[in-house]
Amino acid sequence: MARRASRCHLRTPRLRLRTPPAGGPRTQLWTAQKAAKRFWQNTLADVGSLAAEIRRATRDAPTRAAADAVLAALMPGPDGFVVAEAHRGAGVAACTGVTVYLPSPLVGVSRFYADLDFAREHGWRSMVDAYVRA
Repeated sequence: MARRASRCHLRTPRLRLRTPPAGGPRTQLWTAQKAAKRFWQNTLADVGSLAAEIRRATRDAPTRAAADAVLAALMPGPDGFVVAEAHRGAGVAACTGVTVYLPSPLVGVSRFYADLDFAREHGWRSMVDAYVRA
């Protein structure tokens, strides 16, 4: 069970997306996204699975440290972001109980996404739009 989104004070970093050389950050993120556990027509990614895949896909120390911090924050506990979680089957053993809307560039952003409070209030819509366009 995850906590209410209103308790989550997320700040979406400003992204400067441009075409990197092969194997660069964009390729690494795309590789991680494809490998992460996904749900609902491949538009929702398990945050912990995505962080673990990003960590595997890059050698960049700050990116790996950020992925480790995300994984640590998702550890279940009474004071954590995730209070409790359980798995039902090996296919979801790597899941952490928190998903994020991250459609692939092949699918695009839902026209209804801009209507969600979270997307507007936390800047996630801008990040998703930039990612899909890149």
